[in-house]
Amino acid sequence: MLALAHPARAIGEAFHVAAAEPVTMRAYAEATAAWFGQEARLELLPWEEWRRTVGERDAAITRDHILHSPHASIQKARIALAFAPRYSAIAAARDAVAAMYPSLRRAYD
Repeated sequence: MLALAHPARAIGEAFHVAAAEPVTMRAYAEATAAWFGQEARLELLPWEEWRRTVGERDAAITRDHILHSPHASIQKARIALAFAPRYSAIAAARDAVAAMYPSLRRAYD
């Protein structure tokens, strides 16, 4: 909608639309556990040790995510279009999880 409202600033441009700040996998895990009234029980393992605890496919997917998961800057969209995210990354994830668990949605509404 912002690009439509400011065509002179948007035509021919590409903008990242993302959360304002990056979030660690630990922060996601801690938040997710808290949504279900739990505490995250996390242990940091060296890669070679961790990959032996999961299947080959899961290890490959995780490694690819680690190697290719950038944080996209929204600075260009902020400046050109006055973009401001409505949700944090964790709030967006919570809403997605709540869509699958209605009891979670009621707890946060």
